[in-house]
Amino acid sequence: MGVCQTKVRNSKKQNTQTSQTLIRIKTEVTEISDNMPRRRMNLQIDPTKNNDNNRTSPLSEGIIFTQRAKRRITLKKQGSNNYTATTSSSNHILLPGCAFKKYSLIRKKQGNHSISIISNNKTGKIMQLETFRKDDPECSNYIEWLMRNKIDHPNIIRVQEIFQDNKYYQVVSEHFEDNDLSDLMADGTKLSKSQVSQVLNQMMQAIHYLHQQQIYHGAITINSFSYQKKLDGIIVKLSHLKSVVIKVEDDIEVLKYTSPECIYHPAQNEARDVWAIALIGLTLKKGGLPYEIPHHVTQEKLRMLVKNNIFKFEHKKDLAFKEFLSHSLNKNPLKRFNIEQLLNLPFITNYQQKQKTEQEILLNNLLEAKPCCLLQQLIIGFFVQEFNWEEYLQIQKLFLEGDVDMDGLMTKTEIIQLFNKYMKIQNIEEKIDNLYQELELEDEINSNLFLALTATRKDVLSTSNIEICFEIFSLNSSEITLKGLKKYLNSDIDEITNELSRLTENQNSLNYQQFSKILELMI
Repeated sequence: MGVCQTKVRNSKKQNTQTSQTLIRIKTEVTEISDNMPRRRMNLQIDPTKNNDNNRTSPLSEGIIFTQRAKRRITLKKQGSNNYTATTSSSNHILLPGCAFKKYSLIRKKQGNHSISIISNNKTGKIMQLETFRKDDPECSNYIEWLMRNKIDHPNIIRVQEIFQDNKYYQVVSEHFEDNDLSDLMADGTKLSKSQVSQVLNQMMQAIHYLHQQQIYHGAITINSFSYQKKLDGIIVKLSHLKSVVIKVEDDIEVLKYTSPECIYHPAQNEARDVWAIALIGLTLKKGGLPYEIPHHVTQEKLRMLVKNNIFKFEHKKDLAFKEFLSHSLNKNPLKRFNIEQLLNLPFITNYQQKQKTEQEILLNNLLEAKPCCLLQQLIIGFFVQEFNWEEYLQIQKLFLEGDVDMDGLMTKTEIIQLFNKYMKIQNIEEKIDNLYQELELEDEINSNLFLALTATRKDVLSTSNIEICFEIFSLNSSEITLKGLKKYLNSDIDEITNELSRLTENQNSLNYQQFSKILELMI
């Protein structure tokens, strides 16, 4: 029985909070003035395209099966209790027609209006869309390349599907609320060594994955990657995959990160990619490029600067960082380490070992979780699936591991066993007892509540994410009503109805300020 497929009989054990939690939330919500101006953001979801034929699992106990979740997820058991998540996938095919028959526009992406943020008309799944002209040979080559190469790696933006009409290709990809990697150096900020190691590790993992498939990027810049800041660190993804095919060799930004041997003889190979990644790491540590580039520099002057520059690392006090830079920024490409060798250097491995495991992060979240009512549980579950898919999978795996008897419920004893396995905390039994009392929990909790308690809430409850989900739940109106909640939160209708009625004193609607307040109370 899957985590989200708890049988209906378990719905009677929903672990809904007692009146104290509901009273607290209700008080906060109703304090927001009814006279406050209604919020209607200028987003463009077409409610006529949203029908009520919900594509949710009839067995789901409150959590929607998003489009990505519907791809078959298999939890393969390895050894005793270690699971790896795999998804069945196949090469892309060109789908006829316009993507906007299936998706609705939410807004253009800030800073890049060629990319749109969109929402699936049936599931509410948030994606991003990029349009390419069919009469552009390079664009056509890129689409053909995507169809030949199924790229699937957690540190690379995943392509979901590709549409075509008479004039355009439309590439639908996962939504990553991203920032350009160079933004990490805003106002001259310098990253710590541990942060640089974390970023380098993820960049190298992404590019190493491509190299294993004999794909060499050949045009890496610092903004080929995007990032999100999480409580446990920085998440990095390769977001400019198209530059593998669509080349702009004379672009100033590309030249800055080109290896010396390729500055006059462009080539796509591992040595060039290694140089670019290492130079990005050094740039992040120094707060800027490690050599001065004059304003209004010409392409030729920049080529000469890159070609003749010599890095000297003798003064570096950190021996591990010095070793990494010496092997990755060696001017001789034959002596330059490959990515697999770099991944095994102490500068990468030492810092990774100091990071918390996924299980530790989730269990820590459980200990620090604030009380939440049923409606909050369902909404945070929706947010985690939409905006932190990898963590959603980790929570599923942890619940499966803890639910020893596979009845879809986890007892207090089973939770304590998880803590004893992954963490060393004194008096954990007492701490769990206090937690249960504070959160007003019963002995057994279901998968929805476990998801709500273990999720890294600050990571997903950003202002941008709240705005997007308000538009989805409100069906692009000024208020969230029962209709929108029933559409996207696949739980017992009576429970949602009663919960909304209690929270809003029978008004049965939430404006943006109230919706935002409900979510802020969980942080």
